[in-house]
Amino acid sequence: MALNISAANLGIALGALAGGFVVTTRGIGAIGWGPLAVLPLIVVLVAALAPRKVTGHVL
Repeated sequence: MALNISAANLGIALGALAGGFVVTTRGIGAIGWGPLAVLPLIVVLVAALAPRKVTGHVL
């Protein structure tokens, strides 16, 4: 449990560091563009990893 909390804190720290760097270099208006740029990758990963419903019917 402690390792999970430690890893989560490291992730938060790295995200804050990267976010601070983006705000410093690109300005406050660039905050929303990072997640938007990664959105297609997230959609593809979710579609590939989502469990598929299995039915007994063979077409």
